[in-house]
Amino acid sequence: MNNKEFKDECDKLATLEAQTHTSWGRWFIDDGMLCTWVITPPLGIMPVNKLFRYDKSIDELKTNKDREVFLKLISDKEWLGLKGIRDLQRAFKYLRKGDSLVT
Repeated sequence: MNNKEFKDECDKLATLEAQTHTSWGRWFIDDGMLCTWVITPPLGIMPVNKLFRYDKSIDELKTNKDREVFLKLISDKEWLGLKGIRDLQRAFKYLRKGDSLVT
């Protein structure tokens, strides 16, 4: 499995987990946090491994600068593919509108 395939599979697995919430692909809001699951696909004989939930306070993403800094930071993660980045940008558009969610 090459790096792009690995990232794509991580995005796919995390998106499946996020579907229990109102979500944008792999990203969802839960209790004032923008969240995603970090899940690695099986490699060889290793099982699928849900490592942890990655959370970022919505209060820390209020300005364009805050969102740009977070996007740059998160883009470098080995478990986030292009789809995950696009999903995050969709979530940012929703947050910019000032919409609120009850989850």
